[in-house]
Amino acid sequence: MSFRWAAPLAAAAIAMIGSSAAAPPATVCIPAGAPATIDGSLEYGEWDDALVVLLSDTVTLYMKHADGMLFLGVRAPTMGVGNLLIASPGEIRVLHSSAALGTAVYEPVGDAWLLKRDFTWKCRGRDFSDAAVAERKLFLETEGWVASTAFLGTPGDMEYQVRLNGESVAMLFLYVPVSSPESVLSWPATAEQDVIPGPIPSVAHLDTTQWATPTLVAARDAGPSSCSETPAGTIAFSSSRDGNTDIYMISADGTGLQRVTTNSVQDLEPCWSPDGSRLAYQSRRPAWQIYTMLADGSDEEEVTSRLSWSPSWSPDGLSLAYATGSSIRRVFLVEERLDVLLYSSGDCGRPTWSPDGVLLAFHSNAAGNQDIYVMDARGGTPRRLTQEPSRELHATWSPDGTHLAFASDRDGNLEIYTIRADGSELTRITNHPAEDILPAWSPSGDWIAFVTNRDGNREIYTMRFDGSCVRRLTDNPGEDMYPAWKPE
Repeated sequence: MSFRWAAPLAAAAIAMIGSSAAAPPATVCIPAGAPATIDGSLEYGEWDDALVVLLSDTVTLYMKHADGMLFLGVRAPTMGVGNLLIASPGEIRVLHSSAALGTAVYEPVGDAWLLKRDFTWKCRGRDFSDAAVAERKLFLETEGWVASTAFLGTPGDMEYQVRLNGESVAMLFLYVPVSSPESVLSWPATAEQDVIPGPIPSVAHLDTTQWATPTLVAARDAGPSSCSETPAGTIAFSSSRDGNTDIYMISADGTGLQRVTTNSVQDLEPCWSPDGSRLAYQSRRPAWQIYTMLADGSDEEEVTSRLSWSPSWSPDGLSLAYATGSSIRRVFLVEERLDVLLYSSGDCGRPTWSPDGVLLAFHSNAAGNQDIYVMDARGGTPRRLTQEPSRELHATWSPDGTHLAFASDRDGNLEIYTIRADGSELTRITNHPAEDILPAWSPSGDWIAFVTNRDGNREIYTMRFDGSCVRRLTDNPGEDMYPAWKPE
């Protein structure tokens, strides 16, 4: 698609060019939250209940809904221009915010879109005088949206409020830093783009297949009554509920609890074989070693004889990757061969295979703090995926191999995040003052199990992959840890 318009701020005119062979639009679940105040400043705590997306290393997008309104916030180091494109049946609206606000509207004509309404610039007030506030209120009532302008509030902060009217829409957000107008940032990030100066065209070839389809969901951390959905499948985990840490299994709906190991030593970190017939786990006898067993606890086999933990079964079922603290290793179960994949100058752990068996993700503090790394499963130089001055750990692959879920304290306490395998599209999934760790994807990729101490001790919860439908799975005074979803 080719699309251009002129912004009131100098050099802020941009265009979108998209591929006609684009992927279907992504469904993005936007959580409920408290209404934001559209004053051009993202106040502390105001957007804590929002979906968080990184548009770049320095620009963050926040989204939530309340009372039939979509609220969108942007935090950037310098001033920028916003363009929210909304496609509904029969028209596309361009909601532009820079030094003023304006709405342009296109309607379909054949295989193109015809401009039927050009921008009329309003809301130029830069203050909170009665006249400026009244003008913005009237703009919201008549146009169905309002935004902060570039000179209102804090430079670099931007806020939108949009009435959605319950209709099914596709959306694209474009952000242009005024200091670097050639750097067009988009959500979704997969939408192809380019910078072309010039006025808004009278005819545009718009292809919305790369845009996002928003779905409004209930509040992230609401109780079970807010969601009727229940995940399916079986989850293995470790628990100290009977006085000793052993391996257990439970159905993802909370029924059918079974104790698998009854050893006098500690057994934890279960990992399923690809066919779901066996479990690998670590056991302290007296040092930590890796063992495997059938899912009913029988046919136990010792895999390693030296210090080792955090087993991860390869997708072909022939080997296990594991950590020793200073190295990542791989043991072949049939050949009884051992490969050292990585020696690290720092502590490294929790290796996890990509679904295609090509890559291993793990966390390491080799660069000074815990970060997520990815490397070739045959060994080689790791690629650092996260680079924040915070802790990132417990990475696990989505079943389709496109994303990793992990725990991070980058926002003050440990929460669950997802990130694309190329390091883009960081999204915060949980938002709770407690510690949320150890995510585990369901085989379908629709659900994530995780561990949290939000009830005073560590329990296992499940949630949708977008952070909605949070449910408590285990409930006992012991410590329930290391969930692992059985393959389908």
